[in-house]
Amino acid sequence: MKSEGASPILAAVPPAPAEPGRLPSPALFDVADAQRLPALVAELRRLGASSIAVRWPEKDLGNRAFLLVDSPPFHSVLRGEPPVYSEQAPQVWVEIGWRHPQVESIEPPAGRIVLLRPSGRCEFVPDGPFESAPEIFPLPERPVAADGEADLRLPVAVSLVADSSTESAELWVLRREPLEQLRALAEQSDDRELARLSVAVGVHEGKRIAVLRARRGPPPVLVLDALACRPVLRLANLFAPVGTRLRPPLRRDAVRQLLVPDDDVITWLEPAAGGTFAVHRLPEAAFRPLQELVAYTLDHEPDAIRPAAFESPFPLPAFVAHEQTAPAKRVRPKPAPVVPRPAAPAPSPEEPGLLSRVARWFGPRHGEAANPENPPEALGER
Repeated sequence: MKSEGASPILAAVPPAPAEPGRLPSPALFDVADAQRLPALVAELRRLGASSIAVRWPEKDLGNRAFLLVDSPPFHSVLRGEPPVYSEQAPQVWVEIGWRHPQVESIEPPAGRIVLLRPSGRCEFVPDGPFESAPEIFPLPERPVAADGEADLRLPVAVSLVADSSTESAELWVLRREPLEQLRALAEQSDDRELARLSVAVGVHEGKRIAVLRARRGPPPVLVLDALACRPVLRLANLFAPVGTRLRPPLRRDAVRQLLVPDDDVITWLEPAAGGTFAVHRLPEAAFRPLQELVAYTLDHEPDAIRPAAFESPFPLPAFVAHEQTAPAKRVRPKPAPVVPRPAAPAPSPEEPGLLSRVARWFGPRHGEAANPENPPEALGER
């Protein structure tokens, strides 16, 4: 880019604030670094700009680029970075919010446009074509690291340190007399507790070891001469001694990648000197239910005892029982059908009824006239 001296009009008369109104369209965005074009174009499209044209960096502009935007969003203009211009005369662009009083008298050189800033500073920029902004912008090339920088690593040792965790043990490593301890456990436990354990037997440094693992449900409480371990970060196949943790505290995916890359392997950590630890592994297929390995035996073969014959103290004489047949079932005769009684004939009106007869008892006798002088009370004196 090449700056030229300002004309006498531009030097004598600076721009003045413009009256508030609608945003002019189109607007010219002066992007000093073309690397910002993808983010700025994405913002303009998200905020509803109607059309966007871009002028890519050229030899005379260096890494500078321009955007010509119709209906620019108010947010992008108000931010002020990059600066935004509006065309107030042919080839004359003044920063939005300002207006030059003598803008009609300004004549830029041929093939150039003039950019006016509020400070009065003007800049002549070579004119050039604009093209529609692409939908996809190519990613910038990443800088190539110098020789040796790409292989730079910072080794950090992972160690076991004491921890106040109270998690229950779910894995036990038996190194001292493992089979004798398993036998004693089977003698002191019932079938339900044995069913909750699985065991794998292996050889390490020429010595036999046994590894007990809780199968399901809450882990049992075992009293053994063994290394009791708990799960690390709730990983089902990684165990560390109870009361310890890893330092530095790593993410779960980082621990899995470092210590248990294979899900079909059971891994446990055994502490060593100086906070270091040794990693031991057994295939998960080597574990079998402990109950299946227990075979109950007897110290002596059972002795068959023949019962002794003896005479009854109260002998009974011999007898023969005859089977008696049940008597024939008695058949009850069917009851005779009940014949309804004929209805009593209605009393004849000629025969006196009960009331008539009672009244007749207290009335005058046959052949005696009714005496009005004898009151009815005298009847009782007879």
